[in-house]
Amino acid sequence: MSDRTVVVVGAGVAGTSAAWAARRNGAKVHLISGGAGASALMSGALDFAGWQVAPRSGHEPALDATACALLDALGIWQVAERPVRVATMTGNLRTARGADRALLDVAALSNVRVAVPRLARPAWDADLVARGCSAEPWAKERGVRFEAVDCSPLFDDADARASDADLAALFDDASRVERIVRALRAACDRHDAVLLGPWLGLRTDGSALLREAIGRPAGETLSMLAGAAGARFETAAERVLRDAEVKRSVARATALRRSDGRFACEHDGDEGPFEADAVVMACGGLIGGGICFTPSEANAAGVMPEASSEPFAMSLKSEACLALDGRFVGRTGSLHGPNLEDYGWPSIAEARSVLERIGVRRDGVRALDREAQAVPGLFVAGSAAADARHTVLDSLAAGIEAGLAAAS
Repeated sequence: MSDRTVVVVGAGVAGTSAAWAARRNGAKVHLISGGAGASALMSGALDFAGWQVAPRSGHEPALDATACALLDALGIWQVAERPVRVATMTGNLRTARGADRALLDVAALSNVRVAVPRLARPAWDADLVARGCSAEPWAKERGVRFEAVDCSPLFDDADARASDADLAALFDDASRVERIVRALRAACDRHDAVLLGPWLGLRTDGSALLREAIGRPAGETLSMLAGAAGARFETAAERVLRDAEVKRSVARATALRRSDGRFACEHDGDEGPFEADAVVMACGGLIGGGICFTPSEANAAGVMPEASSEPFAMSLKSEACLALDGRFVGRTGSLHGPNLEDYGWPSIAEARSVLERIGVRRDGVRALDREAQAVPGLFVAGSAAADARHTVLDSLAAGIEAGLAAAS
């Protein structure tokens, strides 16, 4: 057990995992986060590698006991020995290592009819979903047919215009689930399974109640950006961190100052700097706000720049530096900075763009400085790290590793 004090910057999957693991190892943990990051945008699919890559990779890492314990504590995700197969709201089927418990996993289905209720809801097109999923080669091979069906309204007109996350929160009310049950019993009586949009509860497992009530598989599609899956994670993470007695502050960390073997984490909140023996940077990449990009034209201002600039920079100033493909990223040779058109986008599924690969230079979870030396007590996890996979399970595993290292 540890008596160290650890500051974790970021409350996404990596930050939550790091804080939980460090606290589980006995450290006093203070988590600081200024708001939602990339984890709030998740779809509900759980991967280690990109989902196009994983089926061809031969194998994926196994979850250790600590990761399984965190999954149990969160209570919203399921990871089994076999891959799952889930549907998108645009009518595609994709594989994943695991998924949000509310999703309909069709991987084990064969020679069945799946009902897709028609509902008056923005972004929900049951006919498109049914037609697209039925056209998938896997569905044809397994005899799985998705059929759009007429259904009585599941929600009021005002509720129908709410966001997916807000609508899912309404279905935490058991009476709302009963309304769905009554409607689906009438509309889907001749079908073997039911596929709905991402609306079946945030804090409660509405899909389990629905499956039990109608006596057949039922669940959601994947969420769109900033939908129910991300909101479920944030709700579950808040509960897990509260139960673990992790102290939380709503503020944006701005700088890390190291002196006499300890850190002072400066921020834009009302309190003074937070002191710690170790810090885990899980503040996200370009999407999450952990890495800032300044376009060259922002520096030009209509005139020739006086000096070249650093186009990429961490939002959290520290001794750590950014890297791309193992090499330090600093000022560019051009006064106008990099031209992103020159970077190009990957032409094959296995490749990733520069904007995904850039991150904090590291050796495992240890953050490195410009001389490629480990910064004592400074760790990095999640999409803030260089060459990270930017997937849920990879971020969870890296967060746990960083949290345990920080607490040691």
